[in-house]
Amino acid sequence: MLTPGGVHVSLSRAGRTVVVAVSQVGPIGVDLESVASVARAGFDDVAFNADERTALAELPVDERDRARAALWTTKEALLKLSGEGLTVDPREVTVALGPGGASALLSWPTATLDLSRVHVVGFDAGPGLVGTLALLGPRAPSLSML
Repeated sequence: MLTPGGVHVSLSRAGRTVVVAVSQVGPIGVDLESVASVARAGFDDVAFNADERTALAELPVDERDRARAALWTTKEALLKLSGEGLTVDPREVTVALGPGGASALLSWPTATLDLSRVHVVGFDAGPGLVGTLALLGPRAPSLSML
């Protein structure tokens, strides 16, 4: 069960870059990926459902890898936030790209998340990196990069 009180921490790394997210508002999840790591053949088949693969295919070729990374980091951040991790098949979580590469949660396969309280924020973590922060709380989080 997800509990709102206390201090919540999530972390991720990609290569030599590490991100740590801390929240006193509610459960939090963060993920960081290199764009190159999600561009390999076969990745889409294990990470994305048919709707997401179709959305990626409709993008210009030069935008697909960054969009793929944004979708994947959103799924990973949400799976961490829920506490379920990869016990949930990521293809059962549906996310969509929004303006500027941000992602939004469209559906969750279990009753563990109140979708109206889930907030997703994408961030640029440096050249070739994409990150996403997911928070369960009353409003979108503020993000401070150190």
